[in-house]
Amino acid sequence: NKIKSIMRGTPSEKTCNFNNIPVGEEVTIIGIKYQDNQPLLAFKKITITKDKTVDLDFKPITLRELKSKLEVL
Repeated sequence: NKIKSIMRGTPSEKTCNFNNIPVGEEVTIIGIKYQDNQPLLAFKKITITKDKTVDLDFKPITLRELKSKLEVL
């Protein structure tokens, strides 16, 4: 990815929307959420297309593992 940045999406009913990302841009989506007091993490590399929808596969992770993965970024 040529730009190192963090963007916060705009949540809607079952999705999270991101605006102003150029079509053709390669990005890495990193999703973090908590469910039943358990952190979950999803990573996905994609190329932006118009009206792109991406499904994320969240996996359980420990707080230590999460911190380690985020430090690499």
